[in-house]
Amino acid sequence: MSNPAQTADSSNGTQAQPARNIFGNQAFSGYLVLRFVSLVGDGAWWIALAWEAGRLAHGTGIGLVMGIGGVPRLLLSFVGGSLADYFGVKRTMIVSDLSAAVISAMTAVLWFTRGAPLAVLIAVALCFGIVDAFYGPSSMAFARALLADDELARGSSLRQTASSVAQLLGTLAGGLIVTVGFGWVAAFDSATFIVVGAGLAFIRPGRRHFVQRPVAGEQIRGMRHAVGRIRRSPVLRGLLFSSLIVNACGMALINVGIVARVQQLGWPSSALAAIDMLMAVGLIVSGIGFAKWRGPVRPGIAIILSSVLAGALTLGVFTSSNLLLSCVLSFLSGIFLMPVGALSNALAMKSAPSDMVGALNGAIMTVSMGSMPLGSFAFGILAATWGLGAAGYATGLTLIGGCLCLLGIRSLTNATLTEEQP
Repeated sequence: MSNPAQTADSSNGTQAQPARNIFGNQAFSGYLVLRFVSLVGDGAWWIALAWEAGRLAHGTGIGLVMGIGGVPRLLLSFVGGSLADYFGVKRTMIVSDLSAAVISAMTAVLWFTRGAPLAVLIAVALCFGIVDAFYGPSSMAFARALLADDELARGSSLRQTASSVAQLLGTLAGGLIVTVGFGWVAAFDSATFIVVGAGLAFIRPGRRHFVQRPVAGEQIRGMRHAVGRIRRSPVLRGLLFSSLIVNACGMALINVGIVARVQQLGWPSSALAAIDMLMAVGLIVSGIGFAKWRGPVRPGIAIILSSVLAGALTLGVFTSSNLLLSCVLSFLSGIFLMPVGALSNALAMKSAPSDMVGALNGAIMTVSMGSMPLGSFAFGILAATWGLGAAGYATGLTLIGGCLCLLGIRSLTNATLTEEQP
């Protein structure tokens, strides 16, 4: 590829400007640091919560506590994103962070004074799910407010890379701190939320200002407008279908299929940990490299081809009976999974009007939260009916075929990150 700085624009005879250093965007850099801190706390919290639930009620407790939080995310994410568009995404994030800090602090106090039985952990997980339904769409919309159009792809990749690193560190921190006591992890998580909420108050979006209409009834009207926008935009419909197929099939193959395959082969749990870790490393390595690139000319095509390659490589991990080969394929799968998420987020933010970014991200979260458990459930039924191998092949080939079908959406394959989308 030629250097953008040396490529002449034939339409006006001027030279294209080189990609700006995204770290020169101080507001986005500050947001990235705060997101990193937040996700370290989240990673520590969720591993400790699962451990404490397992200590109290074994596998049943883990399933209840970790699954219950997905219910409000599924039901409320679109509502949360729509309301954030009207009341302000920054304000919504700060309120969500401070609410989460209070929930964590109360959990810590309960644990230190009276203990935290399983019912308390379920209630806390449910409360966090409600908070996430508002915070998740707002966080994505806030990132959009801080980035110029030519920074979207690099900004999204940095955002995902920071998320992967933070979650790894948070999981490690949580595993260490929980050995002292679950209450200490809750206190640590509360402190991170306070830091993030306070830090957000000093970040001011300079690129655009979100519309705020706190008038009774306007929120519902805005949600209808957002649904209409999605229905009218082939690009947004294509991205939602991509999110559906990748989360339903891809995550089922990773979270259920590969785990069952490792057990079927008689490999130790450390083998599964190595496969998962190398996929995370692939995501991080790809994100670091991607952040230095302006992005592909046709991000829609890149999303489709990356999804196909990641699906094929993940299917290879599932079918392989050689641990070394599985680890290599898992690393390569992570390399191609990163641009799927980063470019999808960037293109979605670019395609949505400024006053609907939260609602759109809420819709994507709703599709993601709904498709992942449904995909895992369907995989389980197929495995019980056809056998594990047939279920894996069916899921992997459905993922690859579904993504290839997206090539027929011309608006998606012709979409760019430098022009307004229809």
